[in-house]
Amino acid sequence: MIVLAVQFLFSFVLLNLFFNQLMTEPKFDLRFYTIVFAIAIAFTVFPLFLNLYALNRINAATIGILMYINPLMNFAIAFLIIHESANTIQVIGYGIIGVALVIFNYPILARISKQE
Repeated sequence: MIVLAVQFLFSFVLLNLFFNQLMTEPKFDLRFYTIVFAIAIAFTVFPLFLNLYALNRINAATIGILMYINPLMNFAIAFLIIHESANTIQVIGYGIIGVALVIFNYPILARISKQE
């Protein structure tokens, strides 16, 4: 949490230094900043704390698996729901990730199939 606080403080200071250059007419609207703060807490800080709490409870191998499943889920959602198209290199890349997941989890899959 200390690293997160340092990153947040660094970002805040850096953005404040260049605020006048970034905004042509700086206007203070309390409602806008309240909404931005609420969104930052609800969709960034709170999920990050939940993620850090969960990562302390599971082993590194599971974290690695979850990190590789996320892009595959995004890829599946893009194709099945949004009807996106991908070029050959993207399909090969996601295929390699899928094969790596199967190879990495093969001992676990073999153990599960023996139990059944």
